[in-house]
This record gives sequence, structure tokens and C-alpha cells, in this order.
Amino acid sequence: MTNLTLRPQLKSLFLAIISNFILSIFAAIIPSFIFVFYLAFAQKFGRNPTIENNQTLFTIYLVSLVLIYIFSLIKKYFYTKNTVIILNQNGLEISSSFISQAKHTLPHINLQSFEVNQNMFERIFNLGTLYIYTKGQDENYEFNGLDFNSASNFINQATREYKIKTG
Repeated sequence: MTNLTLRPQLKSLFLAIISNFILSIFAAIIPSFIFVFYLAFAQKFGRNPTIENNQTLFTIYLVSLVLIYIFSLIKKYFYTKNTVIILNQNGLEISSSFISQAKHTLPHINLQSFEVNQNMFERIFNLGTLYIYTKGQDENYEFNGLDFNSASNFINQATREYKIKTG
């Protein structure tokens, strides 16, 4: 029996940049509308809000939004660089780290099935998401940003060599 190894792809970072950018746009649009409506209603009901104070709050909001966006990309980068999934004779070993390091080992008997899916964006970059389902009270695992063909081969070899079902 051979060791089967799977890692997230660096090209998944590009997908994260696009999806986080789209989410950031939506996250910026909603408070912008709230800000505009607040100014309109405040002026309608006789209150004269100072534009300078509101612009300062809005600037703080936009800066915090950009910082959250940058932090999420840094987190995705370290996830991509430091996550390894290995299936061997001992079971499934999952190593990942961002700020702290974690290593999980699941014996073969606790593995129920594997499944790989692609959403619309992942399909463009030939990426996929691997789902690992476990038996009983164990948690299920989800790994995105994997090369779709590698994840499919991982599942095919796991079913042949280790008799684990596919979802």
C-alpha cells in the first residue's frame, strides 16, 4: 500500500482573491447605502449631521474592510502552503497550520466516504473541494483549493487500496 498525498494548489489563491474581492464589494455597498440613507433622513427630520464626523467613520469602516480582506488572503496563503492530507496504512493524517499547528489522524475504520465537488469558480481553475465524511461522532472535513484531477485520483486510489467508499 502506498502513501497518498494531497495538497491545496497555489492557484487557489487567485480564486480567493476574486471571491474575497466580490464579497468586499458587497460588504462595502450595504453600509454605503445605509450611510446615504442616514444622511438623507437626518436632513429630512431637521437634524444637521456634520459631514466630517460621518466621513471619518466611513473611512474607518473602509480601512477595516481592506485590512480584513488582506488578513483573509494571508490566512488563505498559509492554509495553502501548510496543509497536507496523507492516506497511509495508519489512516488519514491531516496537517495544517496558520498561527498554531494541528495534526489529526483518523484510523481507516472511522472513515466513511470521500467526495470531490466543483463550484462554478473552481471549475474555471480546475480546482475542487474534497469532503471527507467520518463515522459516528467524529467531525467531517472539507478541503478547498485542491487540484480536481489530483483529488479525483486520490479518491480512486483510496477506494482501490483502502476500500473507502466514495460519496
